[in-house]
Amino acid sequence: MNPWMIGLAGAFAFLLCAVGAGFAAMSRPVLPSPAPEAWYIEPARTLSDLAAQSLQGEQWNDAVSYLHRALEAGAPAWEAHYRLALVHAKLDDRRHGVWHYLAYLELAGLKEIDPEDAPLKALRALAPSSELDASFDARLAGADELMSQGRAAQALSALKRLAQQAPWSAQVCERIAQVRAARGEEDLAQLWQGRAELARRVAANRRNQELVERLLAE
Repeated sequence: MNPWMIGLAGAFAFLLCAVGAGFAAMSRPVLPSPAPEAWYIEPARTLSDLAAQSLQGEQWNDAVSYLHRALEAGAPAWEAHYRLALVHAKLDDRRHGVWHYLAYLELAGLKEIDPEDAPLKALRALAPSSELDASFDARLAGADELMSQGRAAQALSALKRLAQQAPWSAQVCERIAQVRAARGEEDLAQLWQGRAELARRVAANRRNQELVERLLAE
């Protein structure tokens, strides 16, 4: 291949990458991304890209899975919670959608909320839900039992499922932090401890809760 053709092929490849990046950036606010630990960077980027592709393809359950994995990989948490709010709205899951939006607000530290923000618009169409998971305590006890038996991997798997189903539970996040610490995974233990603190901050922020509920009722 002559040099001119090689140069043209390179330019075309660059254009495709740029277009792909543009799609990945759609439907999300523009905020500065924190610098994650170096060894987190590639997995987090990969999972975030896969989540963006799932969103574009309206593969909502896949997007939820990728976003939760991206959170543990060190992806920007405000962005993941924003996307999770939108995805749960698409899944007609108002409770989870509202919680993730509140988590996004807590992390982003926004002074004002746009009533036309994409997650709010999608959640506004859903009926309020106050359903509680009656099996939560039993499943948490089951994970504790696995840990007491020295089955840390199984306990961790059960706890991570619970964290996805009840992201507002600081108790579950702290359990995961303890398991991670016991396995010598200090960075991940700190990450999950941070998520426990976020859950408490979201629960304590009555202003944001009331503001979001008011905007949803409009």
